[in-house]
Amino acid sequence: MFKFYPKIRNFIGLSLFLTSFSVFAGGEYVDGELIVKLKSDQVIKGSTKAFSGMANKLGLSLKGSWKSMNLHHYKATAGADVEALVKEIESDPAVEYAEPNYKFNKASLTSFSNEASLSEMQEAFSGGSSFTQTSARVDAEDAWAEMSSSGIDTVVAVIDTGLDMDHPSFTKLCAIWNNEAEINGTPGIDDDRNGYVDDFHGWNFVANSNSPEDDDGHGTHVSGIVLGSSIDILNLPSHSSEECKGTYQAKIKIMPLKFLDGNGSGATSNAIQAIYYAVNNGARILNNSWGGGSYSRALHEAVAYSYTRKSVFVAAAGNAGEDNDSTPMFPSSYDVPNVISVAATSSSDYKASFSNYGAFSVHLGSPGVAIYSTIPGAYYGTMSGTSMAAPFVAGLAAMISREQPNMYGYQIKDIINSESDSVSSLSNYTVTGKRLNFHDSMVSAKAASVWAEQPSYDISLSLYDREVASALASSGAGCGLVKQLYRGKGGGPGAGGSGGLSRFFMLFAIMIPAGLWIAMRRRKEDPTYRREHERYKVDSKVKLNINGREVEGSMASISMGGAGVNVEHLLDMGSVVTLKIQSPDGNGEIEVDGHIVWSDGEQSHGIRFASTADRVKSMLGRWIEVVSGA
Repeated sequence: MFKFYPKIRNFIGLSLFLTSFSVFAGGEYVDGELIVKLKSDQVIKGSTKAFSGMANKLGLSLKGSWKSMNLHHYKATAGADVEALVKEIESDPAVEYAEPNYKFNKASLTSFSNEASLSEMQEAFSGGSSFTQTSARVDAEDAWAEMSSSGIDTVVAVIDTGLDMDHPSFTKLCAIWNNEAEINGTPGIDDDRNGYVDDFHGWNFVANSNSPEDDDGHGTHVSGIVLGSSIDILNLPSHSSEECKGTYQAKIKIMPLKFLDGNGSGATSNAIQAIYYAVNNGARILNNSWGGGSYSRALHEAVAYSYTRKSVFVAAAGNAGEDNDSTPMFPSSYDVPNVISVAATSSSDYKASFSNYGAFSVHLGSPGVAIYSTIPGAYYGTMSGTSMAAPFVAGLAAMISREQPNMYGYQIKDIINSESDSVSSLSNYTVTGKRLNFHDSMVSAKAASVWAEQPSYDISLSLYDREVASALASSGAGCGLVKQLYRGKGGGPGAGGSGGLSRFFMLFAIMIPAGLWIAMRRRKEDPTYRREHERYKVDSKVKLNINGREVEGSMASISMGGAGVNVEHLLDMGSVVTLKIQSPDGNGEIEVDGHIVWSDGEQSHGIRFASTADRVKSMLGRWIEVVSGA
């Protein structure tokens, strides 16, 4: 029987990665700006009085706050050393953490090409499919027939460079989100009291204005892909934009949130504002065709907030052709359960040469090569990049959400991952080995029972939380059973080698069976809990199918660092494994495929699942409740 620590049950995913990275990760940040998180017991009546002494001493001025997270955005004096300020600020006992205001960039690879007018596009595609954006076999048009004629239109927040608000594909299809409270309210007044005055159709966080116009073109192209996932963006009605109460209009509404400037660059602080605006104003799907290599705890918290609001967070995997397992790209690499990280594929279902990948961190592929979509000035053209791949997934998620408005974003993600098409070219590059399929996902979603809950998630237990990552890195290894590090060419970080793994230490850890996501949180006030991961004794029989041979064994211990599996037969790195996990009451059993990723003297082994197995996690969660009585 399992031994549980009372009251601690948190979802942390099927696996953990430990990647060595510096505090500032070599990333660019906004000169003279910082984000500071205060400890919860240091805030007085929602103000920052507890930190005001340090702020005044360092000459910091407050630019904005996210009170629900106790986060604060500060501006330093001209010429200030941001990295030195971060270290000094973190010495204040009122501060949980501080970080620079990192920069992120759009994730497109090419500029516009094949530019054409509406009439030229209509002529080029006359007599063919109404889905004109890619010839990849994603079955989008078949999925349109599955959409009900009535229902509440899903709002998709496109967090990007903005939108050409006059483009006919958006105006004539009535596809731009309307903030009815402001449109029908009093000019100059924050009628809906959301903190933004006259935000009729979104917001410009770069200029802090209510005009999210696109001065780059990237956001308009991305928005057209989202919209075109659900409707023919070339078949435009003759009515004017003032006649948007007709029957022919988009079933997806685009909420343009501009946080990237005309050069395609944006700050963490503005990205956080955009995420909060999106979920607090009704967006169920958030498309994020941007990223960077710098880990931001503040941005991580914003993404986690979107998870609590049942949304889907779609993110581009990046265009450096690198392995995100070893070289993370944020926000796509955050392990928040509602994040869908998307690689780019060609129309022939090959992984695009430029696309980032990750067998354990990038979920699936989507067309991202020469994708037709809208560009500013009433034109259409092609672009390539994971920026173009992500919005197809966002569009599909929006279609599902429209049919199942009460469905958690986590379940939508599970359906998209499960019902996509397996393609051999992605088998070693993504978690699922699949490329999205609109029709199969829609059919499955419409028939699905809506889950009553989703797993809990705790940032403090995430791999990418700085405190946890720093603690692991400082020890040089993970927890007892699964602690050794990848031994590739060069023998350590920075060494060369294929797949990128040899450049970084990596921890593979799997928590098996019902303790899969029990959080082994350290209790800082008690010195006995200072070990890196608490370990729990278990006595569980397991069966493993190793390369076609069934072996019985047992587990002696389990921790956040991994599980020890003892078997009589020798296991080799890379062995294919099917693990059978029996329920605590003996009335149920689950099979999970995986492979051996680490062994220590062939006595203890880490097993890595081959897929996200979300339904398995859901069942194990219920087992935990039964056994622990939580």
